Amino acid sequence: MLLEEKANHWWTVTPQTDVSAVAAELTSAWNDRVSPWLSSVETISGAASEIEERPDFLFANPWTAAAARLVLGEPVKAAELVRKLLVALETQSDTSHPANLDLCTSRIEELNRWAIDRHLPGFAKP
Repeated sequence: MLLEEKANHWWTVTPQTDVSAVAAELTSAWNDRVSPWLSSVETISGAASEIEERPDFLFANPWTAAAARLVLGEPVKAAELVRKLLVALETQSDTSHPANLDLCTSRIEELNRWAIDRHLPGFAKP
């Protein structure tokens, strides 16, 4: 996020480090990337959109995005996100190991209960 490569970057600082060059690089990163990104996620809507648009949706806590949409008065969008997460859990999870299967099954049950308890469209008690 901080740098264009979106990879972790650590600066080695020694007595010989050109502190002005490092400061210029950090200032540039802040102005060009960090500050605009923080501005884009400063609202609940912006944060939800950030999560929804991530390529690693399953690991970006989409449940949080669904909750944000519910807070914003968008239950249909919240339900869509819950369904998307359920599909991902059912199709993208490695359930070949019993522990993973139990975890995935538990998560799916918990997510369904959450959606039912919040009366999301398309979710009803069995």
